[in-house]
Amino acid sequence: NLISFMSIILFNGLTSFFNFFKVRIRRFYIFSDIRYYFLKQKLPVLKIFLKFHQKGKIMNTNKIPDRSEVPENDKWNLSSLFTSDSQWESSLKEIPSLTQKLLSFKGRLSESSETFLAALKAFENLNLKMETVYHYASLLQSQDADNSDSNDKYGRAMISYTQMSSETSFFEPELQSIDEKLLAEWISKPEFADYKIFIQKFL
Repeated sequence: NLISFMSIILFNGLTSFFNFFKVRIRRFYIFSDIRYYFLKQKLPVLKIFLKFHQKGKIMNTNKIPDRSEVPENDKWNLSSLFTSDSQWESSLKEIPSLTQKLLSFKGRLSESSETFLAALKAFENLNLKMETVYHYASLLQSQDADNSDSNDKYGRAMISYTQMSSETSFFEPELQSIDEKLLAEWISKPEFADYKIFIQKFL
């Protein structure tokens, strides 16, 4: 009984083994017949397949190109922010003076509608300048993290932003401390049209 049982197992094993190779051999001959047909008919299909297969193998071995090797038309166009690095440098240097301009209104926002409007304009000018300076540096750093000059710009922009935020942190709390009825009266004037939605967020 044991011998019969072992014989059955061996027979099933050999059958599975030969069936496996039978399928493999059949696939080989089917592929060979197809290849022979394409070559006999002089069809370019096989050549095209081999070409793209080889191209894929070559591409897989390529390294990621350096930033300097990327074509210009594939790079970000940052000229809408600054047309040159020197222009960015000039704008970065303007931020301290714009910060001081806003600081001159500290404790005075509720003096009058005229003073408040002037403070809003100073707040807007500073934040637009800082936003443009920061985003330019951030995008430069993102597009080439290995570039020391880009990393330096990003670092200086972050320092400037942190300092500006600290020095002008008075603005929003002081705006919120102004009487709501007084604010509502002021923003109803035409000259406050550009700032109305901004102020209403604090009411």
